Amino acid sequence: AVSDAGDLLLHSLPGTPTWLARRTELQRAGGFDTSLRNFEDWELALRLSESSRIGLVNEVLHLNHRTPGSLFSNEAAYVRALQQVLARHGAKWAGNPRDLAMYQAIIGHKAFLSGSRGEGRIWFCRAIATAPTAPRAWLSLGMSLLGRGAYRRMTEAVRRRQRARAVAAPGLR
Repeated sequence: AVSDAGDLLLHSLPGTPTWLARRTELQRAGGFDTSLRNFEDWELALRLSESSRIGLVNEVLHLNHRTPGSLFSNEAAYVRALQQVLARHGAKWAGNPRDLAMYQAIIGHKAFLSGSRGEGRIWFCRAIATAPTAPRAWLSLGMSLLGRGAYRRMTEAVRRRQRARAVAAPGLR
């Protein structure tokens, strides 16, 4: 079954290899922004959603694997690209401040891990200002005060715990 995916684009992006789009719609939207090192597909999908209906087929069509050295492993490029997407399309999250705060906290997290501790904390504070009751930014800001090494160890421990849960209950993600 096909469902409308316009709001889903605010949370995640279906894998680009699974897209079917009319060439005229892609051209009207201006195509991929090659100045972005990451998220150029998500940014294009957000632009397409302004003038086109986005649909989803509810089945797995693509598996994504991240490897060392991939674009997503370059923290600084990830931060810059996500900042650009939020700068261009941030108004789309006006009705979803918790989602916007999540992306702001992600920018803070990646910036902090790439060595920009001050910038990371600024983004954590932006996320807190956007959605004061969302816990991720508060936890990240608090952990960042313990230093980069402690922050990295704690985030890795959380990630290991999440992976263990996913293995224990694979259908509940």
